[in-house]
Amino acid sequence: DYRERWGTRCAGCGEYVEGDVVTAGEKHAFHPNCFHCQRCRQPLLGQGTKVTLVQ
Repeated sequence: DYRERWGTRCAGCGEYVEGDVVTAGEKHAFHPNCFHCQRCRQPLLGQGTKVTLVQ
């Protein structure tokens, strides 16, 4: 399947990302609705929004 070989999975929910995508860092892609603070669950959307990725 094309998606299995070349598709990008959302770092938030694990489903394939198609259409609008939020990228964070070099390796992370998210659905816009999945890109939120892990502590307070507030969305982190907006052009130029700065975030810190903590593993």
